[in-house]
Amino acid sequence: MKLKEQMERRIKAEGKSPKTFETYWHYCENFLVWLRDENHGQWVHPKDVGRDELQEWLSAMANDRNCSKNSQNTALQSVLYLYRMLGVTIENVSAIRAKRATHTREVMSVEDVRNLFDHLSGVSLLAAQLMYGAGLRIGDVVSIRLKDLNFERAQLSIKAGKGDKWRFTAFPAVLHDAVRRQIEYVKVVWRHDTQDNPNGVSLPDSYRKKAPRAANELRWYWLFPGENLSKGHEGLLCRHHRHEDHISRQIKEAADRAGILTRVTSHVLRHSYATHAHEQGVPVRTLMQLLGHESIETTEIYLHADKNGATAAHSPLTQLLAAPQMRAEDQKPEREGVTQMDRGAIHYNGLRVYRGEVG
Repeated sequence: MKLKEQMERRIKAEGKSPKTFETYWHYCENFLVWLRDENHGQWVHPKDVGRDELQEWLSAMANDRNCSKNSQNTALQSVLYLYRMLGVTIENVSAIRAKRATHTREVMSVEDVRNLFDHLSGVSLLAAQLMYGAGLRIGDVVSIRLKDLNFERAQLSIKAGKGDKWRFTAFPAVLHDAVRRQIEYVKVVWRHDTQDNPNGVSLPDSYRKKAPRAANELRWYWLFPGENLSKGHEGLLCRHHRHEDHISRQIKEAADRAGILTRVTSHVLRHSYATHAHEQGVPVRTLMQLLGHESIETTEIYLHADKNGATAAHSPLTQLLAAPQMRAEDQKPEREGVTQMDRGAIHYNGLRVYRGEVG
């Protein structure tokens, strides 16, 4: 069995997401190509090399390719996973490798969010509104099936989130009508598939074997189905959800058209939801549950930009610029012979002012 197929099966068996496999294999493939190039074009099996080669590769990423700290650390974890899969333990890797930097999350202003929505339409608009309105990742949004929507309880069931964690989150009532209109479109796709697509919709893992009829049931259809049939992990030509990259690109292009200067991505909408919701009084622990975080420390990272928090502290510049500055000559002792009127005068921008008059 090829290494790629072996890794894909192992990651799937461990319940990790397909994105995890894509990320791991990307760096493992990069490592294998680097080994080939270092060996004069000859492919080398990773079992035939070890810690020294891994350290050289990581150092090359830092020095020659100027990779970010995050990319370098992810690359190491990916290749170490490959070695664990092969039954090889590698410890004490001491390549040029930096600790991952700690950073806060970017947040849009409410006005920028409104401006962004004004430049979106259709599927991309509804998807962006769900990200901001419910704090969803883009992967959460495209993975919503009709059965996950509960209009009566105003809840969304997110069953394929990051780390394959399940949770319930808010389903804003203000979006219900738009979602109902989208469901009418899904029904059209579903009716078309019942005639021309015997494989129906893609299903999780091996659920097709357990419940073969589910693939043709409306409730299992995606809220945002793809326009064309495609092969998924099942290897069958069926209806998959709309690709994340398409929606991400539409959001970025809309932000450019709107002239928004803040960096705008699908995940920044999630960050903005967390910060704005907290500013409106939603407790941190409630946000932690809605966002699907395992620890409250993760949620608190999103709140550093809270306008009612540290950044609300008054700047000394405010008081400095609020009143005219006294000139140095006004601070000198009074000279003999100064009249009462002179004593009552003040200077403003070089002019002497008496009881509201300028002289």
